[in-house]
Amino acid sequence: MSRARIEAALNDMPVIVARRDGRVVGYLLAGSRESKAGVPIMQAMLRAYPGSPDAYMYGPICVAESKRGQGLAAAMFAALRARIPDREAITFIRSDNAVSLRVHRKLGMRPVAEFTHEGAVLTVLTHPG
Repeated sequence: MSRARIEAALNDMPVIVARRDGRVVGYLLAGSRESKAGVPIMQAMLRAYPGSPDAYMYGPICVAESKRGQGLAAAMFAALRARIPDREAITFIRSDNAVSLRVHRKLGMRPVAEFTHEGAVLTVLTHPG
């Protein structure tokens, strides 16, 4: 992601950063509809599933390869949900990314729609507020 996009995310909604031994090992971004309005893939996702009026866009979430499978994604998602309670979270994942889909289902997200963008089939997932 570009520096400008990360700075915009920092100013829009909470950003969760995970550190271990003084190193960043994961991060999770969230964004409002307004902040994502000009992003074509987000527009396509919202056409497939518009969500509730106050829903926010969840992701990306990144975990260092050496820290995967240790509950870090769940901990970051719980921290985000604590900061943005009672609002629906919406995200998308490539439909062929079985690992990410499985992780997100474990987080309590559920698939609600599919869409195609630039030849890729994507699954829309939501977590109710």
